[in-house]
Amino acid sequence: MRNILCLLVFMMFLLPVQNISCQTPGTTADLFQLSEELGNLIRQVDHENAVDNDLKVAGSRYADDRFKESVLYLGGKEIPGVYARFDALNGVMEIKINISDSENEVYVVKKDPEIRCKIGDDLYVYSEYSSDEGRQNGYLLALVTDGDYRLFKKQWVYFREGRDSGDPLKGSVPNRFILKEEVLVGVNRELPKLVKMRRNKVLEMLPEQEVAAARSFLSEKGYDLKEEAELVTFFQALNAGF
Repeated sequence: MRNILCLLVFMMFLLPVQNISCQTPGTTADLFQLSEELGNLIRQVDHENAVDNDLKVAGSRYADDRFKESVLYLGGKEIPGVYARFDALNGVMEIKINISDSENEVYVVKKDPEIRCKIGDDLYVYSEYSSDEGRQNGYLLALVTDGDYRLFKKQWVYFREGRDSGDPLKGSVPNRFILKEEVLVGVNRELPKLVKMRRNKVLEMLPEQEVAAARSFLSEKGYDLKEEAELVTFFQALNAGF
């Protein structure tokens, strides 16, 4: 009962200001009524129909299985004191009110550009971006966002069905979840665009007038931009004018 009441109070903070400004909830019934208005923002996780329920699957659907202390941002509102993790298979945030809550007390937050989530030190933002398939939307991990040159990471998980290896000594290959990570670069007001983690591919994203100084910086540091840490340092230096 305590967890339910905590969740409902938390839901009240997610409601747009105009929805609650004229209401003064004081009873459990009032809280339940307000929670119904939140149906388009948060829902309980449907574990019964999960793809890995009836299958043995190696790996994880999550970027990190652990729930971490987090902060939700809804527009201009900051909602601390929740626990969250990123479901990279479905591209959604899962939250708990208490770290000790069971899997039956896990909730999914709606995908929305007004909703951001800081999980530990990692900030996830819902953004439109460009890929070979055209414009898409999803949660991206913000790596560098202060300045004209922005860097993001996309985390996604896909399911690969197992198969028989054909070799009795090796056995079969199990069903598994595979985590993929890709980087995106945003220049000025352009949409972030997926780019391969290679020096020349990143340099192609920059304005022509920045390329010479960027090459000089990379040569001095010995960076090939195949590592996330090198990319972060490079974009921070790029925004600072080297």
